[in-house]
Amino acid sequence: MDAAIPGGYYGMAPSNGAVGPSSKHGVSLTGVTLMSKCNSAAIVPGTEFCEEFVGGMRNRMAVSFHKYGPVAEAYPHRVDAIGSLSVRLQKYVETGNTEWLIDVANFAMIEFMHPRHPDAHFQGTDDDASPGRVSLKTGKDDKRGNREIGTNPNSRLAQFR
Repeated sequence: MDAAIPGGYYGMAPSNGAVGPSSKHGVSLTGVTLMSKCNSAAIVPGTEFCEEFVGGMRNRMAVSFHKYGPVAEAYPHRVDAIGSLSVRLQKYVETGNTEWLIDVANFAMIEFMHPRHPDAHFQGTDDDASPGRVSLKTGKDDKRGNREIGTNPNSRLAQFR
């Protein structure tokens, strides 16, 4: 289960059914054992990870399991996870309902677990292979830090920093 670490950080701790930290909305989270290939011992600042979001993913996967059956019975040979993800991402763009983002994440996870892509593989990449993030100001990929993105790197202020 995700355990609070002093300083507002989260990390993985053994799942023993104990109640974990509360989300920003006061919802208590309980421990869940994850597949070993998906466990992580990384420490993440509490401001950089949303337990409420992951809890929403988990809850919707539980409902889907009881509604449709095991994921492996449908993916990748009967249901297109990426197609389903794309439809829900468009629904979010149209409506602003963040529940669609939880569905997007679940379909991305399903594709990761049961890939349909014929060349699916995991290869860790570094900054050189990353496209970066799209700047709101320019609409272009930008690999600069949060305080620099969207600014003119040739401006006097940027040169001063």
